[in-house]
Amino acid sequence: MKFTKATQAQARGDAVVFQLETAGVTRQFEISGDVLRRRFGAANETGAELLRAFESGAQAIQEAVHRAQWVPADGAIQLGAGDFE
Repeated sequence: MKFTKATQAQARGDAVVFQLETAGVTRQFEISGDVLRRRFGAANETGAELLRAFESGAQAIQEAVHRAQWVPADGAIQLGAGDFE
């Protein structure tokens, strides 16, 4: 769970909220449980399963964060299915 720990990821409801530094600024991101189930193989909506899928998708999630880093947001930047196509 190296990526999970490094990003301080936490399951919240049907999503995972995490922090990642981009361009020298730490920003908060959120990835939906739907994306974690469809794209990264989470078997269900439990926190443990969402975090397992989050960890397995580390590279793709980092790439999506890099593309979304300049999105203006008040709070967490939402990552959805379109960010992983």
